[in-house]
Amino acid sequence: MYVIGLSAYYHDSSVCLFKNGELVFACEEEKFTGIKHDNRFPINAIKYIFEKYKIKKEQIEMVCYYEDLKIKMDRVHNNFFRNFLECPLHVGKNLIKSKINFWKLKRELRKISKNVFYSKHHDSHIFYSYFSSPFKNCVILSVDGVGEYETMSVGYAERDEIRIVPLSVYPHSLGLFYSAMTAFLGFKPNEGEYKLMGLASYGNPEKYRHKIKELIHHNCASLKTNMIYFTWDREESMFNHELMELMGIENRLPEEPITQEHMDIAASVQEKYESILFEVLKDIRLFTDSDNLALGGGSAYNGTANGKISKNTDFNRLWIPPAPSDAGSSIGSCLNYFHTKNKPVRISTNPFLGPEYSQSDILNVISKTEKITFKKYQTNNGLNKIIAQEINDGKVIGWYKGKIEFGARALGHRSILANPTIP
Repeated sequence: MYVIGLSAYYHDSSVCLFKNGELVFACEEEKFTGIKHDNRFPINAIKYIFEKYKIKKEQIEMVCYYEDLKIKMDRVHNNFFRNFLECPLHVGKNLIKSKINFWKLKRELRKISKNVFYSKHHDSHIFYSYFSSPFKNCVILSVDGVGEYETMSVGYAERDEIRIVPLSVYPHSLGLFYSAMTAFLGFKPNEGEYKLMGLASYGNPEKYRHKIKELIHHNCASLKTNMIYFTWDREESMFNHELMELMGIENRLPEEPITQEHMDIAASVQEKYESILFEVLKDIRLFTDSDNLALGGGSAYNGTANGKISKNTDFNRLWIPPAPSDAGSSIGSCLNYFHTKNKPVRISTNPFLGPEYSQSDILNVISKTEKITFKKYQTNNGLNKIIAQEINDGKVIGWYKGKIEFGARALGHRSILANPTIP
């Protein structure tokens, strides 16, 4: 029997497939369409698994979705009534869009199977992070923009049993704070956060530290974002003019040059994110004997902060799955379903779960393109020496082999390789 998991309609739509309780496939829709962070219903990935595994509808035990649609619609309704008088156009449009997606999604899921399981958003993150980890006992922290209501949750896991506690709710969000400042610096939110993280290493956090402190607070296990400056709950933009006045600088437009001021703001934002993350981790550590930590949610991609956790908290061992953002939640929703059936399933740490193409498939594509020439090499060793020499000489290498890796990081099967010592 098969269990299919899906995530869609926010970013990083994906599909996974369990066959007789074993994870055999997981891939983002963007790998099929070439559209970065494709958030549409993953029809191409679904088509692929049905053809690849010759699946018939009656063989599908359950289709699992990574969010609880009713709770999410409840949040959208509440947000509509709370902000209607101030900004009726935006919240009205958002309500209509959510309703359309709600009914469209229910229809599409029923096409796959009459049996549908809805997992709460942060539960999906937490189940994926825990059941992919090497830990029997651990704490799982999920941080992202927003799920249904929760924006940050913690799970306490012991021998495959998990107790989940919400830590912050919408509109207060550490993830949305980071995304809003990503937008302020001229990068695309839900995509360009890694650029802010990278830019931070070139800045001095001291100049804007006191101003960034005005934007978000965490104390006594309570997170508050200052909604005087942020508008993600009521406008298309994530911030307003008050933020520019506070910072003393206008937001950067994407085509404008990056200045030292932008670098300093990025450094302050990264510093504030890290300080709150470490405070949260210190708080939740008080309620467990375990020094094992697993992270989930899109914020778990913040590698700069992750690298400092062991030095700044009492957690000594850290696990982050290959796809901690919404893409991985297609797997998490299935793991949650198995757990409700008293069939906890541990999955391999192997990230190579996507489509694989044979040498004849590849040569067939190359032969149709006049500008590409190719050579064959008998051994990997011979090829590796040639590749090493090419990289040393300043060439850029596209490395392509085996199954596509799952998640936003190049892990050796679909990688671009270059020499970092050559400016």
